[in-house]
Amino acid sequence: MKQKPGNNNLLPGILILSLFFFFMNPGKAQLSLSGKPYIDQHSTELKALSQKILDRPFLPGLDREDSANDKAGQPYRCAVSMKTNYTLNNSGQWEILNDGSKLWRLSLRSPGALALACYFEEFQLPTGAKLFIYNPAHTQILGAYSSDNNQSDRLFATELIAGDEIILEYHEPKGNMQSAQLSLGELAYVYRGVHSFSKSGFDFGGSASCEVNVNCDEGNDWKDPKQGVIRIFIKIGASSYWCTGTLVNNTLNDFKPYVLTADHCGQQATAANLSQWIFYFNYESADCANPLTEPVHYTMTGAIKKASSGYPGGVTGSDFYLVLLKNKVPESFNPYFNGWTRENISSSNGVTIHHPEGDIKKISTYTTPLTSTSWTSIPYTHWGVQWTATTNGYGVTEGGSSGSPLFDSQHLLMGQLSGGGASCPDPTQQDSYGKFSYSWKIAGSDSTGQLACWLDPIGSDPLLWMGLKPNITYVKANFRANRDTIIVGNTVNFFDLSTGNPDHWTWTFKGGNPYQSTDQNPTDILYNKAGVFDVSLKASNASTSQTMIKHYYITVIPNIYPNPFTDKLFIDMGDNTIEDFTVEAFDVLGRPVNMYMDEINPKHLYSLYLKEAVNGMIYLRIKAPGLDLSRKVLFIKKP
Repeated sequence: MKQKPGNNNLLPGILILSLFFFFMNPGKAQLSLSGKPYIDQHSTELKALSQKILDRPFLPGLDREDSANDKAGQPYRCAVSMKTNYTLNNSGQWEILNDGSKLWRLSLRSPGALALACYFEEFQLPTGAKLFIYNPAHTQILGAYSSDNNQSDRLFATELIAGDEIILEYHEPKGNMQSAQLSLGELAYVYRGVHSFSKSGFDFGGSASCEVNVNCDEGNDWKDPKQGVIRIFIKIGASSYWCTGTLVNNTLNDFKPYVLTADHCGQQATAANLSQWIFYFNYESADCANPLTEPVHYTMTGAIKKASSGYPGGVTGSDFYLVLLKNKVPESFNPYFNGWTRENISSSNGVTIHHPEGDIKKISTYTTPLTSTSWTSIPYTHWGVQWTATTNGYGVTEGGSSGSPLFDSQHLLMGQLSGGGASCPDPTQQDSYGKFSYSWKIAGSDSTGQLACWLDPIGSDPLLWMGLKPNITYVKANFRANRDTIIVGNTVNFFDLSTGNPDHWTWTFKGGNPYQSTDQNPTDILYNKAGVFDVSLKASNASTSQTMIKHYYITVIPNIYPNPFTDKLFIDMGDNTIEDFTVEAFDVLGRPVNMYMDEINPKHLYSLYLKEAVNGMIYLRIKAPGLDLSRKVLFIKKP
């Protein structure tokens, strides 16, 4: 099976780029102010542009290298980095404007480039200053960048701009007391691999034709889970890749921004590399059709590794990689923190949501039950998936889909993509997803190799956990009973204590009659069977629901009569048919009392006779599956 770690590689001195590839301070998005360059707002005559022309790379040599690498299945190279050393002091041209402010401009051109991008090794702007970068036709304008974009590491990078020429324009207000620090260290030259650049997006529209956009009908039931799926631009040393990940909820429900992806996506990434990972939110079409222009989306940069399984295989083999974003996800991103299940149980249907080839968000559907399989020599670490043709395509996975979440029929996360053979030319091949159940605790011996330590900080060890969305009133289910111990044949009243304004309730009373109720506060639930029983409540509002199960909550004891007794004692177990039922009798000193017992109605009504007992208190110990009770009875011997 082929591994699917994104489609980009940064070899030494080589840059593989996306339109939104940034070097930013961890935890910040590349935010820019609105506005227009100075030259677009004023008719003032400006001096002629100062221009620097950079020799283009030797393309025939690159073509030969690329041809060999492409045949060998190596990552797809599209750009090379050209070293520069342009600053406000040694390049460009300054002008003093009529209002006393200052303007600096520089044109950069490298003939034949499909696109260019700037990499600043020094980027510190004073308050009030603005930087714009645009093409000569002013059809693509980046900025204004301002002091809000200053980073602690003083690095910055820009999106790609189409064509072989860009203009840098820096405007500084009058009376500024700070000095700007701008030093352009590299200019990226894009020479191939730009998919329909007029759409303004490297890898926008790059996925295969069989893929299905997430907002087609196939995604109608997945509106919340898709909001947790993220495109990730991975940096590892001198290389970069596309992968997919998802926000994951934890048992504190505190919106801590954990992201789960595949270990082979993050293999060998250093802490510095992780600080430059870029996470893309809402990169999707507005509807089923492919858009004509790239969709609006949001980015965050920087993460900290928390745990991984080791790849390939090692001693674990589930191929998971968990990171924590350095900042909380803004609510304006409309994020969703996906729920999960750690049960090792197959699902008959579900989906994956992913970014194949770094393209906009897609959805692939399965309707064949998952199989338990392996990725390496360790057995049963993965789920095997076969995709299904749907109304709008035959969604599969591609490079860039690695790390994408596999969801079950209940919209719960079951694992993340390792790889596989499925493709548009051959969609029936199997893909493999590392099991969430294996990654939970089996994958490692401590917190560095497990999900449990991070996603279950309260130590409740739940089998499943529901997803979470900000700005939603979440139901928290809770309840009580008027009594939790009764004699068989009696009733119990239940009271809803749920918070979050629920308006629907589903109760389940094991051993009770009725067995279920949709009343908010069910009354007179009859228990006609001796035993210890669970009670569960699912409370729901328009947006959320939660289920609380209280295990062994209601204890129903046998009806023991008469008490006191003089001849024989009856023990009524109710409607139960109980196997392995035993009774022992003891006096007040704990000594066994001789007795014998008859079945009156087989398996549930018994009569008990004492031998050689004296007057006084007798202690009965009644044992049956799920039941171990001690009861006092008073024996009065006949004269």
